[in-house]
Amino acid sequence: MKSVLTWPTLLRPRDSKSVLILVCVQQCIVAASVLFLAKFVSTLALGHPNLLWLYLYLASLVAPYLPASFGVIFLKKWEIQSQKDFFSLATDRLFGSITSLTSGEKRLEKTSILSKDGALLITDLTRYIFNTVLVALNSLLSILVICWLFGSQFAISYFIGAGIAALLVYLVSPANKKLSLIAEGHRIELGQALLTCDDNLVYGNAINRDIWQNQFLKRFFLMRRSAINASYLQEMASIAIPLAMFVPTLLSIWLFFKHSGNLADSAAMAATLPRVFLILNSMTSLLYFLRNFSVLKGRLEKLNHAFQFEDEKIDKRITLSAIRIEGRIEGQGVSRIGSLDDLIEQLPKVGWLTIRGKNGAGKSSLLLVLKQKFGHDAFYYPANGKMLFEENGGGYSTGNQMVNNLRILFSQLPVKYLLLDEWDANLDDHNRAILSNELQLISKSILVIDVRHRPDSESSTGSRLGST
Repeated sequence: MKSVLTWPTLLRPRDSKSVLILVCVQQCIVAASVLFLAKFVSTLALGHPNLLWLYLYLASLVAPYLPASFGVIFLKKWEIQSQKDFFSLATDRLFGSITSLTSGEKRLEKTSILSKDGALLITDLTRYIFNTVLVALNSLLSILVICWLFGSQFAISYFIGAGIAALLVYLVSPANKKLSLIAEGHRIELGQALLTCDDNLVYGNAINRDIWQNQFLKRFFLMRRSAINASYLQEMASIAIPLAMFVPTLLSIWLFFKHSGNLADSAAMAATLPRVFLILNSMTSLLYFLRNFSVLKGRLEKLNHAFQFEDEKIDKRITLSAIRIEGRIEGQGVSRIGSLDDLIEQLPKVGWLTIRGKNGAGKSSLLLVLKQKFGHDAFYYPANGKMLFEENGGGYSTGNQMVNNLRILFSQLPVKYLLLDEWDANLDDHNRAILSNELQLISKSILVIDVRHRPDSESSTGSRLGST
């Protein structure tokens, strides 16, 4: 099953290309400023200052702000478009994935990702790509200018330091990824707990509040501990990496001044020393981003895993011998059912069938199997479903909202089968009677199959599934 979010899909929006082009322009100007400053100081040291280099240097200090500003705008557009693309792919994956409903925890995990975590991850990923390209170009272009001005020994020192630092990154990456995955998992679990706060708090039931608070605090402390553990490792690496890069560069600078007999070159080097050490900062940042690649990769894998649905056989949860069907149909009903295939074969074209049985017998699972079988020819209305209809508005009680939804559904039903799970659970006698009458009318043109749990309407009549 394909992933709903990958690195290539992040780079697909057109705005991503605009961002990268603007970053290239900005960093070319920044690197050129080093050249302009060195040339001006060289002419100044010789007693013949060339003001053109000074003007170019001053202009190069201001010019980067223009591409940088547009880059930030296009970065935001890129981020929003990527979020939209992710939501589209994720909701397409969810559509018709009935097996994703089988686990309450999995359902909460997907809800947490769609409502918050997915968008946050996309923000982090787009900004990670942006910042990584920015510091990589900043380091590379500036090194090229420094080497052109003062010799290739600086490139050697930079890359020796970078090699040592990269080795450190490589050594800590597995542990870094592991700790970050644990922290991300605990953060998602905390988000799941927050999603359940509504019903457990707003009704003022102390027992629900206490249970929810205990669960929340347990998950919060797990999240805090795992996040701090991941930060410890990251910060220890952040100290070691700059030290590994600083020593070779400092040696190159000492050797340059020791062997340089040219006043202009020495003056240029002195003027550009801040930039020489800023390159170290940029390379340290680059290695920091490369080190965090494993962290983001782990978060990305966790997000995609949440949308990898196993092909669970829902029919395994159905106990046929514990279920019976009550038929209110014209003509032949359902009888002598030995398997699900037998049931589907004997279903009439029109009528009203009610599935009954003990809790855990698999009544709702049977409805889901029928929905899988009939596909777009069936409309499935779940228990306590929060379905959207064009005409439904706010302000309804739970029961009245159900009445309103089903009336809209009946008026524009484009299907052959209507599958209802506990449709009358929150209805009073008056509304139940009204909808029962409407169901009886609609059952003359399509097949209605519902699940009922109300004990006052239990009946011993009907065909027992599994009998022969």
